[in-house]
Amino acid sequence: MNIRNQRVVPDRHCEAALTLSFQGTGAAAGFECETQVSVKAYGVELDDGGIDIENPALNGLGAYVPGARRVNFINGTNAWQTVVDAVAPQTLELTLPHLGTAPGVSRVELELSGVSQLEGWCVNGRFASGSQTGDDFSFAPAYDLRAITVLPEVQYSHANARQILASFAHLQLFCKDTGGRRVLTATPYDGADNAMLPVTVAIPLDGNGNDIADAWERDKVTQHNTIYPSAPVTWSPALYADPLGDDEPAALGVRRTDGTYSHADTGDGLSVMDEYRGYVLDGGADFTSTRHVRLSPALKELLVQVNELPGMASQNSFNPAALSAYSFNSVMQQVAQFYCHPTRGLGIDLYWVRKDFMFDGPSITSPPASGQCNTGRWLAGIMKTNQPPGGMSEKTLRSFYKYRDELPKWEPRLRGCDGK
Repeated sequence: MNIRNQRVVPDRHCEAALTLSFQGTGAAAGFECETQVSVKAYGVELDDGGIDIENPALNGLGAYVPGARRVNFINGTNAWQTVVDAVAPQTLELTLPHLGTAPGVSRVELELSGVSQLEGWCVNGRFASGSQTGDDFSFAPAYDLRAITVLPEVQYSHANARQILASFAHLQLFCKDTGGRRVLTATPYDGADNAMLPVTVAIPLDGNGNDIADAWERDKVTQHNTIYPSAPVTWSPALYADPLGDDEPAALGVRRTDGTYSHADTGDGLSVMDEYRGYVLDGGADFTSTRHVRLSPALKELLVQVNELPGMASQNSFNPAALSAYSFNSVMQQVAQFYCHPTRGLGIDLYWVRKDFMFDGPSITSPPASGQCNTGRWLAGIMKTNQPPGGMSEKTLRSFYKYRDELPKWEPRLRGCDGK
């Protein structure tokens, strides 16, 4: 009897029936036998709290983008809603099919490796408290935890609800960054405490190994080919091969309907990784409320930081009627809409971030209280001594010497103040 070893490697968890046929040779030439063996391959399922669709390849891990849940699927592309933010991580539900008590699993040891530690929770988003550079994935929501055990008894330690049931095990995983990545390994043990074969999966799925979710890259391919059907790209796209690259060709993002363009340089100054992680923005071509937005390497985009003096509305020198009629968001919205207009603008999406303007000058800790002019003369006086007041930070010291060198230009204004 000849038996050949055969190895089947499934690409996801599944169940199958393996048929084994035996046929004798020589003296046993007339002997035949056939039997079936049930085979179950265990794996990892992920639920981000979003929608499911009929195509299993586009559910769970196949559609997961860190820090977000999928809320729609239109014209071949996904719509994600960011759920991680400055105060709370994203909670993911993990299921380990076929790793249950019925098949004899007594416990499952899980471990995270290759965990990224990006600053903050997106490119310009920072946590409200705590470390800004902790693990981007963890088995605990409030601190870093790279290993955890799941048992048949329900457990809630580390604020992580988990248990091994009859046919599967379940637990929670927490994502803290919109560009986070890591590898999860689950090792089951049988009743005799023997380790079974482990299952290992990258989260998010990253077939081309560039630290960016495949689901997001595939969406950008679809977006690119919809806008530029004459210059299609396929996945894995060369445009996204380098996460630090900025290689949008000169013609990309130019959506002027007259066929012309006025920005012929390659790239838009934003790396693919930064566009993928996204930014907290205060407005753009189609919105005027603060939100997290992932940008696109299929388009050229422009980010603008708008500085505004805090407290200006309360100053007596302002015209109250004019100030009440002024709308910062309305003005910026008009700028953004004109900038991206396909005929009168550049065809580039513009987004803005609003930031208070802070005077970067020396701290005035003990000036006379008789008015701003006296304060100005006091400041000029200490600058003339070439010696800054004590207690200044290094940054403020740099400002002191900068403004001291500029003193001759603005000192005459001080002499004329209050007629003195």
